[in-house]
Amino acid sequence: MFAAAARAAVPDVLDDYRRRLEGTTIPNAARLMAAARKRGVPVISTRIRSTTTDGSDRVGCHVALGIHVPPDDPGGEFISEVAPNDGEVVIDKTTSDAFIATDLEERLRALDRDQLIVVGVLTHECVESTVRHGADLGLAVTVVEDACAAVEPDRHRASIRNMGLSYARIRSTDDVLSDLRG
Repeated sequence: MFAAAARAAVPDVLDDYRRRLEGTTIPNAARLMAAARKRGVPVISTRIRSTTTDGSDRVGCHVALGIHVPPDDPGGEFISEVAPNDGEVVIDKTTSDAFIATDLEERLRALDRDQLIVVGVLTHECVESTVRHGADLGLAVTVVEDACAAVEPDRHRASIRNMGLSYARIRSTDDVLSDLRG
């Protein structure tokens, strides 16, 4: 996204998003991942990445938006602060919803998990799609508000509000860390 904004000669359009990512979202997600690992809570990471080099497995909205990360593209790697550890589950997805066309539900069921704590980007797209689907599957979903981000603060707030009304419990990083310690 940042490279696309620079190519379009509007690099500052994402300044608020970059500040939230670097100052809040990424550090909080990293803290949550470390705490989960320490307590033996499984950490599952997802990323947008095609399984085909030509992107023929992408959904229509990703095609329309020009989103294509081929299987070996370094642009699809996790940033170091939130990279999965060796042996942790990584799910490549070609949709916003981490359940569609993946084995996420089966993996959660195999782990005998009925709760899902969600962090990530973009709040109003991938996060919300995954949260709604998880809730529809009967999972108890928690969204960590300060470990998520959207390109625009208004979209983030609206999405958090929408999810909190029907689909998920909205918590802070500190709240979830306290829960994990308890």
